Amino acid sequence: MNEITLSEFSEKIGEEKMIGTFKNAAKKRLEGIMDLFWDDELESFMDYNISSESRSEVFSLASYFPFWAESLPKDFTTNFTTILDTYSYITGLLSEFPGSPPTTHILIQKDDDESENKEFIMNLIKDLSQRYVDSVLCAWYSTGGSIPGFLNKLSGVGDTGHIFEKYDTQELGLPGGGGGVGDTGHIFEKYDTQELGLPGGGGEYDVQVGFGWTNGILLWIFSNFGDILEEPECLSDLT
Repeated sequence: MNEITLSEFSEKIGEEKMIGTFKNAAKKRLEGIMDLFWDDELESFMDYNISSESRSEVFSLASYFPFWAESLPKDFTTNFTTILDTYSYITGLLSEFPGSPPTTHILIQKDDDESENKEFIMNLIKDLSQRYVDSVLCAWYSTGGSIPGFLNKLSGVGDTGHIFEKYDTQELGLPGGGGGVGDTGHIFEKYDTQELGLPGGGGEYDVQVGFGWTNGILLWIFSNFGDILEEPECLSDLT
């Protein structure tokens, strides 16, 4: 657990006060794990449903996570009868399934709703992809992006630009302050949720002008969904 690791680290650097603080936090977490997730009757850890304030009755292999994470009190791990009973379920699964233990015992089959579900998922994918493309391309266009012979540079970007009227361009890290004649368009690694094309704000650091993964995601979206995406409304200067 994190608290155990932090207490050990505190001991190494001589932070005596923090050793006890983190050990006490670890003790409380262990008590919480046993209180909320351990089911005496099923002899297993079960997911806890916050809405119903009760444990789930659906067993899954996730029930063994506390063992893997070694997040168990000593009096529990030394109770060999309980440990054997808990792991006997895995033994049963190995006997029942020659391939590998299933995550749960819930059998998922194809049904008549499969095509409807697929259509819903595809529409959702298109919607999310369209929003991302709109934000990226509108930001790029508003900061000087153009395609010779196809998309003219936005009028006024060579003077002050559109995006740059609302943001401190030095904080955005744009070359020459941004919005200059030489700007050929910028995309950002996070975007404003209210207005297309504007960079997002807040968080632990100032918004950055494009990351490698930002560009990669855009190319991936175009490659996979280019035939169903629509032109963003901000691209109004098409020749």
